[in-house]
Amino acid sequence: MKKPWFILFVLLSLAACNNKVETAYDYAHHHIATDTVEKWIFLQDYKPPLDITNDSTFLRSINVILDSIGIDRLKYMVENKKSFTKKRKDRKTYQWDDYNGKTLILERTNALDANEDWYDCIDQIAIYK
Repeated sequence: MKKPWFILFVLLSLAACNNKVETAYDYAHHHIATDTVEKWIFLQDYKPPLDITNDSTFLRSINVILDSIGIDRLKYMVENKKSFTKKRKDRKTYQWDDYNGKTLILERTNALDANEDWYDCIDQIAIYK
């Protein structure tokens, strides 16, 4: 069985050979919408990656995923929720309270890639109305 990254590499190589570079962000997710919340819960072993090197790259990697699910981009970065709640469970939670008049919460997690290396990724995104 071929590794998923190999298939992605072949597809990207073919796109580059045609002088047409396209990046497909096709991460399986459940989309749940109610009167009070809209959620995207990412599935599978390979979730959308996050580059947490600095605020700029972190925000850019979040916006790539927001674009792919069809919602507005974020304009600025926030500290993780632990920085003001002081609760350990909030260390991978980020909350924007003024996202188009709503609250956007992003949950970060860690996962293994095809090479069995750990990487930071998005577990879920929720918008509370």
